[in-house]
Amino acid sequence: MLTFGVDLASKDQLTAGCLVEWQDGPLVVEVLRPLSDDAIVRWAHDPAVGTTAIDAPFGWPSAFVDAVAEYGRGGPFPDKGDDLWLRGTDRAVWAAVGRRPLSVSSDRIAYPAARAARLLSRLGPGRPARRDGSDQVIEVYPAGALASWGIDAGRYKQSDGLEVRRSLLSALVEALPGLDVGEHGAVLVATDHAIDALVSALMARAHMLGQVRGPTGAQATEAAIEGWIWLPDRPARHLLGAGPPS
Repeated sequence: MLTFGVDLASKDQLTAGCLVEWQDGPLVVEVLRPLSDDAIVRWAHDPAVGTTAIDAPFGWPSAFVDAVAEYGRGGPFPDKGDDLWLRGTDRAVWAAVGRRPLSVSSDRIAYPAARAARLLSRLGPGRPARRDGSDQVIEVYPAGALASWGIDAGRYKQSDGLEVRRSLLSALVEALPGLDVGEHGAVLVATDHAIDALVSALMARAHMLGQVRGPTGAQATEAAIEGWIWLPDRPARHLLGAGPPS
């Protein structure tokens, strides 16, 4: 069984994907770069792929969407504070791991989000994929996942962060015995895109095993519209099925 992780950028050239093969021996990793929409859809629909995890917002804050629609009809633009800029899932991640995802309504992450919205229309089973992850296409936030696993990511997204990314990859291999990056090690640390794709593929496995924090109550209603960032709820080693939940 494969899991597929995508670090979605606004352009194909900056988009990276990662396939992880889960087997009895070492976990085999393959990095895919660059990635077009067609390639992402093709891999996500491959029968060997169980779950696809995408690092990009699946929706916008409902309050922001309503405000823009009202303003577009000639009405006033309301001031609703953080409700305009943060989704319910953004606030949930912030509370859980102390890291705040980028605001999809006020940051450049809006470009990948628009691409994700187009992709979701092609990824569902005969209809747009659901934004809450119930169609095995899930939204993830690699920095938040790493924090949940107790891995200090440092400033790995900086252009001069090569050594930081090497340390981060070493920490992932230590946390997940059997992870075999093989010849892709250099590619994984060359930029943050590939390593984010790897973490996304690992999160796809966590979702498959039910080792994640899902929305509850009112959060589930929000998630269906705004999207939901899935975080792991136990150490990375449990992705191998070893040991009881902690």
